[in-house]
Amino acid sequence: MLIASDRSAGFRRTHPARGYVKAGNWYGRWWVGDQRVKRKLGAVRDPGSRTGLTKSQAEREMRRRMDAETASVSVGDRLTVSQAGERLVDQLEVYGLRPTTIAVYRSLLRTHLGQHLGDRELARVTPGEVEWMIAAMSTKRRRTQAHQQCDHAARPDLRPRQR
Repeated sequence: MLIASDRSAGFRRTHPARGYVKAGNWYGRWWVGDQRVKRKLGAVRDPGSRTGLTKSQAEREMRRRMDAETASVSVGDRLTVSQAGERLVDQLEVYGLRPTTIAVYRSLLRTHLGQHLGDRELARVTPGEVEWMIAAMSTKRRRTQAHQQCDHAARPDLRPRQR
């Protein structure tokens, strides 16, 4: 794995991974199967600064991302909807989405997708099943809202005050 700060370094084209600087950011480029992957790794550290990535930190980040990409893409797997969703969320986490966003995605995956289609093989899910899931979620949401309104009306401590 090589990190280059300029194009004049003369890297071989056959090298499997390469890092480079462009517009003040570190980027990594590598192959996953027959697909070329390019990812932004982070800002370049300015001399005397504590923010940004050094060359060795950029190399480490590129290795971490390469491992995550390679692990998440495998041809021939018969994934369930839940497994594919987990892989997607893991990948989004590697891309640097905020922890709260990742937590929301995992919750949605567990409560909605996992509940309705989680055990189904991803390749065998039909559009009709997805429509059924959306209808079921919509019905459940309406029912939940109705229950909340009934609870609100039944509890004296939640009723609006009469003047």
